Amino acid sequence: MIVTRISNPSLTGARAIYAKAEGERTQKVATLNDQAIADLGIEPGVPWTDTLAAAALRASGLFLARRDAIRAVGRRAVSRKRLIDRLRRKGHDAAVAGTVADELAAKGLVDDAAFAASLATSASRRAGKRLVESKLRSRGIDRETAAKASAAAAKERDALADALALGRARFKRMSDKLTPDVKRRRLYGMLARRGYDSDICRAVIEKLMKPDDLD
Repeated sequence: MIVTRISNPSLTGARAIYAKAEGERTQKVATLNDQAIADLGIEPGVPWTDTLAAAALRASGLFLARRDAIRAVGRRAVSRKRLIDRLRRKGHDAAVAGTVADELAAKGLVDDAAFAASLATSASRRAGKRLVESKLRSRGIDRETAAKASAAAAKERDALADALALGRARFKRMSDKLTPDVKRRRLYGMLARRGYDSDICRAVIEKLMKPDDLD
C-alpha cells in the first residue's frame, strides 16, 4: 500500500491518513496529529508497511485517548482511576489509558489530592469522616489519599455541632407516638450511616433526648 493523501486537520487537530493498494480502493488507515505524522515520516507516496502501520496504530491510540481524556477532564474534575475507567469504556487499551492519565497528572490536569480535598470539604458539611472517606473511595480516590483528605476536612469542622444539627432536624420530624428507645435507635442509625463515630452519636442522642433541647 502507498499513502495517497493526508486530510486537513479537524478542530481537534486530527488528520486522516489514506492509503491505497494496487487494484484496490483508497481507505483510511490511521488518524493522527501533525506531531505523530512528522515523527513517523508519513507523507503521500510513502509505502504503508506493516512496521509503519503498527507504529501509527500506537500513535493513533494515544492521540485518540488524549482527545477523549481532555474532553472528560474539561467537563468536570475526575480522579485518575475514574479517568482510566472512562477511557477503557470508550475502548482504549489499558496501557494507553494509564499513560494518558499519567500525562494529564504530570500537567496538573488530573490531581487526586486536590480533587479529594475539594470533595471532602463539601461532603464533610453533612457527613462524618468515615462516610466522607467512603464517598472519596467511590469516586476513584485511593485509600491513603481519601483518608488524608477526609481527616483534613474533619479538622476544619465541628463534628459534634454538625451531627447535632442533623440529629435535631431528624428528631423534630419524629412522631410523638414513638417511644424514647425507638427514637434513640433511629437517631443513632441515621448518624452512624452519616459516618459519625459512636461517641458523637451517643453525645447527640443524650442531648436531644433532654426536653429542653428542642429550641
